Amino acid sequence: MAKIFHARSDWRNTYNHWYTALRKVAQCFPTYDHIARVALESLYDIARRLGLHSSQLKFEEALAEFGSMIDSLEGRHWIAGLDLWLDSFPGSLTSARAAY
Repeated sequence: MAKIFHARSDWRNTYNHWYTALRKVAQCFPTYDHIARVALESLYDIARRLGLHSSQLKFEEALAEFGSMIDSLEGRHWIAGLDLWLDSFPGSLTSARAAY
């Protein structure tokens, strides 16, 4: 649902669904994985679009924790299309973007 609302620019519902997804992932995995990164990048994108600078910084800091771990994250391809989703964001740090 989060991706659908995101594509429709329904920011309130998008934020709620991505945040719920992030909480659920955190309950299942003691450490972040690729799915958590997708949720964080999506939440960062929403905060950027809405001008929520403090939230944007919070998500940016969380993303920085991933650093060079991106290639070794478990579940990287667990959900098909996640990398393409991330590549749609300006400044995405996925491996496909990083090559440019």
